[in-house]
Amino acid sequence: MEEGYLLGVYAGVVRVGTLGYDQTQDVFQFDYDAAWLASPSRYPLSPHLPLNGGAAPQAIRRFLENLLPEGEALVVAANDAKSKTLSGLDGAERAKEGHHHRSVAAVLSGCRPDEDARTLL
Repeated sequence: MEEGYLLGVYAGVVRVGTLGYDQTQDVFQFDYDAAWLASPSRYPLSPHLPLNGGAAPQAIRRFLENLLPEGEALVVAANDAKSKTLSGLDGAERAKEGHHHRSVAAVLSGCRPDEDARTLL
């Protein structure tokens, strides 16, 4: 991942894996942590995110989009995360235009999309 974000994913205090977003290619990736895979109590986060890996970037995107609220509630969530929507458009307008996935990345990174936040978390 050349330019993007990495986010640790936890179940309580146990690290499950790492979520990555490559902003140059606009794709997500998810890798389970080795300790999680070795745990007898492991489980996949979704049937679309199998433990053996191989989840398609679009399947990861859909999984994440379904976790977040839509429309105005997404705008509220983004503001609560001290994030702003792109180009001043609200989430409902952007969803109609097919750009709501960029809000997902912004909310996950905790950064405003207009910031030059290229550090890996």
